[in-house]
Amino acid sequence: MLTLRQIETVVLALRSRHGRKKSDLCICEGLRASRELVARASHLIEGCVLRDDVLLNFSLGIEPFRVPEHWFEKYAPTQNSQGILFLAKRPSESVPTSTIESPFVLALDGVNDPGNLGTILRSLSAAGLSELWLTRGSVDPFSDKAIRAGMGMQFSMKISYFEDLSEMATRAPLFGVTGPMWLTTPHQGPALYDVPDLFDRTVVVMGGEANGIVRPPPDPHWVSLPMPGAEESLNVAQCATVFIFEYVRRLSTQTSQC
Repeated sequence: MLTLRQIETVVLALRSRHGRKKSDLCICEGLRASRELVARASHLIEGCVLRDDVLLNFSLGIEPFRVPEHWFEKYAPTQNSQGILFLAKRPSESVPTSTIESPFVLALDGVNDPGNLGTILRSLSAAGLSELWLTRGSVDPFSDKAIRAGMGMQFSMKISYFEDLSEMATRAPLFGVTGPMWLTTPHQGPALYDVPDLFDRTVVVMGGEANGIVRPPPDPHWVSLPMPGAEESLNVAQCATVFIFEYVRRLSTQTSQC
């Protein structure tokens, strides 16, 4: 476990992009995110700091350093901190190591906003899904902003990385994907409601905020989200949530028919 002085040094280093690239640690701040870290990945914890007036209704599993409010004003990444901060080891970045456990995989290609990533992670968790694939260049899911936005759901997900969609499409069958890779778009391909096997051992890809999916793999399969209104597109987190809960709707329908 780290000392308080070591925690201070690491927290300051993690404020810069260069420092984050060099470090194998991440900051988990806030009550909800901290509770998820403790519950899902306590083996990753390297140290904890708690403001001296904070009372908790869950066990930390380790002895925290208790510090005054001005410590958090100096070191915490956020203003008006909730008074709890963990340093944890980052899960290693790798391609999947086993067959996928979820019925389908949601993949993000060039999604850059940590708030969008956090919302998507929470939607996946709410739907009982556990797989997320990312292409290089997507937002870091273990940045402090992404962890706060996702309320720590990163620590209960299997997050895997690929160089691009072509590599993902080529390697997906090795991990139990037997259906197509579906690329989402506002205006091309069949509507998601009309694709019966959309979530049957497939990959469903969401593109980046600015330009969507820019470099599709060869022979792409497109699927659309119908929008009768005049909008060009939806926010990627909204779009992902619609797809995720279309899967939940189908699952509920199948259950009710059994």
